[in-house]
Amino acid sequence: MQTQRALVVIFCLVLVSVLPASCASPGNSTGENNSTDSSCLKLCECSQNESDPNTPILPCAKLPKEFVECKVEDFSDLPDEEYGGLSEQQKKEGCREYGANMGSSPSTGIAKCTVLEGIHCFGQKEFTLDNYPCIKYGGYRFPTALLLSVFLGWLGIDRLYLGHCGLGVLKLLSLGGIGIWWFVDLVLLSIGTYYPYDGFAWEDFF
Repeated sequence: MQTQRALVVIFCLVLVSVLPASCASPGNSTGENNSTDSSCLKLCECSQNESDPNTPILPCAKLPKEFVECKVEDFSDLPDEEYGGLSEQQKKEGCREYGANMGSSPSTGIAKCTVLEGIHCFGQKEFTLDNYPCIKYGGYRFPTALLLSVFLGWLGIDRLYLGHCGLGVLKLLSLGGIGIWWFVDLVLLSIGTYYPYDGFAWEDFF
């Protein structure tokens, strides 16, 4: 039974890809053609709105983040006066602050997501996600920052890498605060209280 259902789903997908025009314009024919178009529409609905756990095709809203582009309204640069004038609903839809401190969760917003081109999934390819974390990435990796802090921290290279340019130059001129600043930054980075500039999050290790 499961094999039969999987074959039906595959047939639906093949038919939709072969006959897109018929699915798009069912009202142009009469009689027997209307019957054919009606069947085609049912098959279209089968391929777009139903998911089958026996196939590798996922609902679009369940795709991993690598296959979806999501955007949240950015309020981080909005002046306080303008931000204060927004309604509570508008504030929930965007991100005022990014990132999170140790032991706390980031704020959330409502993201508008689009499935990347060439990715096949069930359902609408444009959708919204509630409680989307306000996190942005800038290409910073924790292992890289840790190695730079250990071996070149006394030159401020770790600060420069993480975007703290002013502090990085000062650390360089003081030779890591004669070793004290170098050691303090190394400890802060190790325990998770030293982050990239402007709320950027760490990239995945792999």
